[in-house]
Amino acid sequence: MKVTLQCCVCQTRTGLEVGPAQFSSLKESGAAFFHCATCGRGTYWAYPSTDRVPGLDRRVFHHDETASQPPPRVPEPPKSVDQRPPSRGPRRVALELPVRVRGLGLDVIEEITTTSNVSKTGLYFLSDKPYQVGQELRVAMNYSKSATGDLEQRAQVVRIVMVPGEVKKGIGVKYV
Repeated sequence: MKVTLQCCVCQTRTGLEVGPAQFSSLKESGAAFFHCATCGRGTYWAYPSTDRVPGLDRRVFHHDETASQPPPRVPEPPKSVDQRPPSRGPRRVALELPVRVRGLGLDVIEEITTTSNVSKTGLYFLSDKPYQVGQELRVAMNYSKSATGDLEQRAQVVRIVMVPGEVKKGIGVKYV
């Protein structure tokens, strides 16, 4: 299957042929290892994000002349990713991916939205739709209207939270 991915080092975006093992790695950790022609070596690749500019090398090199300068301030990740109780399961990765969400059975909710974070057991997104805890869904990650044969995964709503300053609610789902 061909998937659009982005090099985590140089931010180059391209369509790559993904095998079963690499697809499993993408699903579980959000990244897979491929050769990058721009970097000239093997690097990790992830789904494209909106805050990364293709072609901009974000690596930081420390030299003697910069040693006296303070390190650049790193923005804090969203609280839903950073401040979670230790019992909440696998590590979450702040990753914005297009996702199609469809309700099963009598729940006719269907929307295309963007994830806020993902883990190997589920995902979290914002929505103004009337989801309910326990509701069964089908989700298609890295969704594209032009792609055919999107892989859908069964999921279940496990958490709904009010997000301060947002009209939308945070929806946490786990894969079943």
